Amino acid sequence: SSSFKDDIYLAIGAFAEPQRESLLATYRDCLPADNAPPGAHVGNAFTVACKGIGDRQFLTCAVDLVKKTVTVTLAAGIAHHYFTDSYAFLSVTDADGNILLSYDVIGSQNQPAKTWVLPLSGYGGE
Repeated sequence: SSSFKDDIYLAIGAFAEPQRESLLATYRDCLPADNAPPGAHVGNAFTVACKGIGDRQFLTCAVDLVKKTVTVTLAAGIAHHYFTDSYAFLSVTDADGNILLSYDVIGSQNQPAKTWVLPLSGYGGE
């Protein structure tokens, strides 16, 4: 699949010259046909981080397209003391429109640490 080709290309890019050129030659039949560097939004794992007061990361959403999971992690504590209402809202909906997670972070409210691992379908649309 082309996503694996992109992964190989990205992994080879992490090596220094001249090893990188050697690996590109060795695996050229496994690389994308256009052989152009993939864009910033290419890969199998993506993370969205929500930060509060003092740049403190209070909510993380990690999408893993290989494991077909979305892992949402809420850090214990207060997101932002000055926001007495909703500071961040997260909703995860599956491909069929079913709400898997709906969570509202109230800025000034102490949040307990929580982790949710949610499934992704194999056909997308989430």
